[in-house]
Parts: sequence; C-alpha cells; structure tokens
Amino acid sequence: MRGRRVILGVLGALVLTASLFTAPLTSHAAPITLLNLDVKVGGSEYCSNGVALCTNQIWNFGTGLVLNPSDVAIVAQNQPTTTSATNPFAGPAGKPAYDFDSSEGNSPGCGIAAAACAVTITVTTNLGTFITTTPAAACPGGNVLGNRNCDPGGAVHNEAADWNSGTFNCGPGCEGFLGYADTAHTGACADAQGPAGGPGDCTPAFPGNPDWDGTLGTTLPKFFLASKQTGGCAGAIDPCYDTGGLKFHGVVIPVTVPEPATLLLLGAGLVGLAALGKRRSNSRI
Repeated sequence: MRGRRVILGVLGALVLTASLFTAPLTSHAAPITLLNLDVKVGGSEYCSNGVALCTNQIWNFGTGLVLNPSDVAIVAQNQPTTTSATNPFAGPAGKPAYDFDSSEGNSPGCGIAAAACAVTITVTTNLGTFITTTPAAACPGGNVLGNRNCDPGGAVHNEAADWNSGTFNCGPGCEGFLGYADTAHTGACADAQGPAGGPGDCTPAFPGNPDWDGTLGTTLPKFFLASKQTGGCAGAIDPCYDTGGLKFHGVVIPVTVPEPATLLLLGAGLVGLAALGKRRSNSRI
C-alpha cells in the first residue's frame, strides 16, 4: 500500500511539472496607450508635453494615443495645431518649422564635421517606460535619426531612410520603427524604395511598410502627428519634410493562458502530491 502511494506521489510530481511546461502560448488583443515620448539626439531633446524637465515639447499626446493590434501612429515634425481624425490632440503652438529636424538639431549637430551623436529614445505607455540607446559612432554607424552621423550640411545631401533603418523598444503590444523623410534637399532620394517598389521617394514608406502621409502611394495611418513645412525647401517640392520619424505599430501581446487539458494535468499532479504527503504523515504516527 505504501509503495503504491509513493508511486502515486512521484507520478503526481511528474504530472505537475509537465503541466507547468505545457501551458500553451496564446495571444491577447488588448490595446496599448502611448502616453509620452522623449527623444535625445546629441545635445538636442524633443519630447511630448507630459515629459518633465524637457523644454522642447513639440508633441501633444493628450490623454494618450490608443493603439489596437495593427494600428499605426507616426510621430514626426510639426504636429498640426488643429485636431483631426488622425491628430486627435492639437500640437503645441508657436513651434519653428522643421521642429524635428533631428539630423542637425540645435547643438551639437550630428554631421561628419561635428562630434558623433548618441541617441536615446524613451517611450512611456500604460504598460511601463521603455528606453533604447544608440551609442555615438562615426559615420555610418550612428542612428538614422541623426543621419547616422553622416550629414555634411548644405542644401544637397539627402537624408531619407526607410522604416527598416532602425528599431526602438516601445514595450509589449508595440513595435517601433525609425525612418527619415527628406523632400527638402536637392540630392537624389537616399531611401532604398518607394511604397510601390522602384526607386526611393524620399519618405520612410517602402513595400510591406508603406505608412506615411497618404500621398505618393503611401498609406495614411490611424495617427499622423506631422505636417509639411514651407520656407526652407531647397528642392522642387514645397512645402516639404525634413524630419526624423518614429512609427509605433500595435501588435498582439503573447500571454500564457492554461487550457482545460493543462488544468486537468495540474489537478492530477496535486492529487498525487497530496497522496504522497498523507503517506509521509502516516509514517510519523
């Protein structure tokens, strides 16, 4: 009888262990809420209006941008000061044109004639705060927001880069992509492809990732916190973009949820352990 209880207890322990490793990975389609963004490129800082101690607040996330799986939010230069379907919160007023010209910034610049810039991106959502840092590195080793520290300045050098040029951490339920839109300079578009294939179109959009402002074959996302500017467009396109871009893509959050079969294994394991415990208790009497 005691031998049977020992065997039952051992089997119960094995079943319990197996149940812990067989809980299936399922998905959870809950939305996330983008609350704040802070971007530091060299000596320049750009942030949303909820970031304390940041004086260059160029974005307004209001009560938060809610992203369901497959939703997209793009943050770039000069958030419109009027609301719309794609811009639910009015951007800060009185900002200079090209207020997210992150490749040159305020001080220092990130070009080949200046010290290489490090980049730090801090994202706050309803699930926490997530930080991505790219160390300073000589051209072409830097972050795309600083034109990889390759910008020589002037009206010619084009800085455009597709969304696959870099990533950042925006937490569970979110994928972050970096790009650059440059329709301001006269040089040939530096991005690899346009949204429909073929040569670059000077925006971050490319096949399989076509999100931008809805023009030139691009897809307008759920949120587009950016606008073209005039007075500074060296090329034929006016108004134009000269801006870093951050793309937030909502994705399904993977979570582990026990199914009925797993719970049955767990129950069997607990029964076996209980029998083993009873045997040990009886042996002390």
